[in-house]
Amino acid sequence: MNKIKISIILPVYNAEKTLHRCLDTLVNQTLEEMEIICINDASTDNSLKILLEYEKKYKSKIRVIDCQDNGKAGTARNKGLDIATGEYIGFVDGDDFVAESMYEKLYNKAKKEKADVVDCNYYEATSKENVVSKIISNAETQIGVIDSEKRKLLIVNPGRIWTKIYKKENLQAIRFPEQVLYEDNPFAIQAVMKIKKLAKVSEYLYYYSIEPHSITRKKNKESYFERMTTCKILLEQFISNGYYEEFFEEIEYKFTELFYINTIFGCVDQFDKIREDKIILIKKEIREVFPGFKKNKYYIEHMKNNRKKAMRLNIITRYLWLYKIFNKFRKS
Repeated sequence: MNKIKISIILPVYNAEKTLHRCLDTLVNQTLEEMEIICINDASTDNSLKILLEYEKKYKSKIRVIDCQDNGKAGTARNKGLDIATGEYIGFVDGDDFVAESMYEKLYNKAKKEKADVVDCNYYEATSKENVVSKIISNAETQIGVIDSEKRKLLIVNPGRIWTKIYKKENLQAIRFPEQVLYEDNPFAIQAVMKIKKLAKVSEYLYYYSIEPHSITRKKNKESYFERMTTCKILLEQFISNGYYEEFFEEIEYKFTELFYINTIFGCVDQFDKIREDKIILIKKEIREVFPGFKKNKYYIEHMKNNRKKAMRLNIITRYLWLYKIFNKFRKS
C-alpha cells in the first residue's frame, strides 16, 4: 500500500444508529491513501459488530481496536494517536459524517500551502438533506503563517478539531485528557500552540450531528460538569508550558468562556431543575482563578456583541430568584 497520507481517528461508543452513515462517508473518500482507526470504547450496543463488519469488508482501510473498559473519547483518541501512521491526522465522531471529497481537499491544500493544519467549515445537521445551519470555522484573520497576534486569535477561538487535519509530527507531545468529557477543549488549544501555518478550504465539508441522542446533548447528566475539569487541565497546561504570561488575556478569556459563561448557561439549559449549587461554585471558583475577568477586553467585547446573552447571564448570576420566576412563568 502507498504511504498513508491521512489517519482518521474515530472513537465509537454506542453509535449503532449513526455508525453506518459515518463509516460509509469515510470508506468512500476520494483520497485513497487513508487509514481509518476505529476505537470501540466498550460499547454495549451493536457498534463493535458493525465495526468488525466494515473491517472485514475494507481490510486495507479500516483497523478496529476494541477496548474492554470505557475510557471516554479522550482515551480512545489517544489510543488512535499512538498507532496512527499517516502524515496528517483527522478526527471524526461516530454521530457525524463528512463530504466524500473532504480529506482529498484538505490534504491537497496542506501540500500546496505547506501548512501543518488545514481547516474547513461545517454544517449542523440531522441528515445530509436536513441542514439546520452553516458554521464558519476559523476566520480569514486566523489563516496563514501564525505570528503572535494570529496565535492570540486562535487561543480565543481555536475552532473545531474535527474540521481539521493536523500534521502528525506536531502532535507527538500532545494528548487528550482521559476519563472526562469535553476533552477536545484542552487539546484544541494545545494544538494551536504548535501551529506554524494554518490553511483553509472555505467549503462546508463536515456534518455535525445535532440529534439529541449525542452524549454531550443529553440532559440531567452529572458528567456535564466534567467540562469544569477540562478547563482546569487547560489552565494547568498553559502554566506548565510557559505560555501563561505572554498570552494571559487570551487564556483568561477562554477559561472564562468555557468554565463560567457556557457552564452557567448549562446549569439552566441542560437540567430540568436549575443547578443552583453549581452556579454558586462556578462563581466562587472563577473569582479565585481570575478575579478581574470582567475587565478582560475579549469578555467586554463578547458581552457587547451579545447583549441578550449578557443580560441573561447577569440575571442568572445576580438575580437567580427572578430568573426562576420568569422561567416558571414562561414554561407554564
